[in-house]
Amino acid sequence: MNKQKLTFVAIFILVISIALLGFKYSALQKEFKQARIFYKECKNLENIEKNLFNGTGQGFKGGSQAFGGVDDYNNADSPPIDRYSKGWTACTSGNNYCGTGLASADAKDNSTGLIWSLPCSGVDCSSFSDSNPSTYAWYNIKELEANISRAPSSLTPSQLCSSGSHGQTGWFLPHQKQLMQAYINGAYGNLEAPGVSRDYYSDTTSSWRTSDAWSVNLSSGITDTSLRAYSAYVRCVRPANTK
Repeated sequence: MNKQKLTFVAIFILVISIALLGFKYSALQKEFKQARIFYKECKNLENIEKNLFNGTGQGFKGGSQAFGGVDDYNNADSPPIDRYSKGWTACTSGNNYCGTGLASADAKDNSTGLIWSLPCSGVDCSSFSDSNPSTYAWYNIKELEANISRAPSSLTPSQLCSSGSHGQTGWFLPHQKQLMQAYINGAYGNLEAPGVSRDYYSDTTSSWRTSDAWSVNLSSGITDTSLRAYSAYVRCVRPANTK
């Protein structure tokens, strides 16, 4: 092969190599551009997800991180300063115990208008006390096993409120959702003292096992069912402006 042919072959190979390199460079540029677009989309999605829950997004109104940090109980400490809470009125002699005239009235949830009693205390709720509350059961184990009603001399939590030995009228046992709403509205720190954690019976029966009743913890918001033979605390409620 003469010199001229070798030169032609070399030039041909060089041209093909340059063309291939140009094609690969173009492909790499395209892939790089797509990678940059993908990165921007990921960052945008990350910001969208953050904004959905920090109060600036429109996806979940009210879904702010300021209201979703930790539960109100705050590990037995004071309520978080950035928690969601509505207004409460302490029932004192100065406001005639929220207009009830009853020293057993503890606090009024201004949002729902419900007035909450101090916890029941003593046999058949003979009194109300936040410092010395008692726990109560609906039935005892033997009664449940025998499937018979509670003895007339022993009151259910519902009866403790409506006709307990405290001798007051107008009180009733709250439903599960009334207890849950009280927690949402800031019962901890307004109704329950900081550091207190108690499960309160509701007047709501479990739909899948009627031997169970729902209870709610007003400090942590936990709601669960338990056998009515188990003991829990009792707070009563009444609408405002009732005596």
